[in-house]
Amino acid sequence: MKFHLVLTKKDTDIIAFKNSVSPKTFGELVTKILKRAVRGRVAEIPMSFEINDEVCEMHTKIELDDELVKECKEVLGFEKGRFTACVKQEIRRCINKNFVIPKKEHIDNGHIKEILDNASLSIKKRKAELVDSPEKFRKMHKSYRTILSNAAHEFNKIN
Repeated sequence: MKFHLVLTKKDTDIIAFKNSVSPKTFGELVTKILKRAVRGRVAEIPMSFEINDEVCEMHTKIELDDELVKECKEVLGFEKGRFTACVKQEIRRCINKNFVIPKKEHIDNGHIKEILDNASLSIKKRKAELVDSPEKFRKMHKSYRTILSNAAHEFNKIN
């Protein structure tokens, strides 16, 4: 039996999960998730993806065995027309159990402050050098770009 699953802005976690696998794999994983759910378990599926809010709505179709749908109705107790909500709930349970949030490494604030202080000092020095220059604004604009580009390069070295 085919089901039309509408994923909205509230389902960004499921959309990110879906986008992290191929369409065929997504259907297979949903089947696996539901088979485990009717047995009172949550499927163990390694997951690694990034959740963003860019996608507003996504439509997808999944094909499920009629017997599995019948078991879901009996065990999970969804009402007619609420099966897709049941599917989303079980996918979300699986994501909550298996999704590993990558740890961000700590960056020393002292080094960042040093980079910003150096950039600020360079800008002040350049302004002082160009006080009487007729092309002060053009040269300062170029200096800002160079100094900030150098600061950005230093930030990239940190990561």
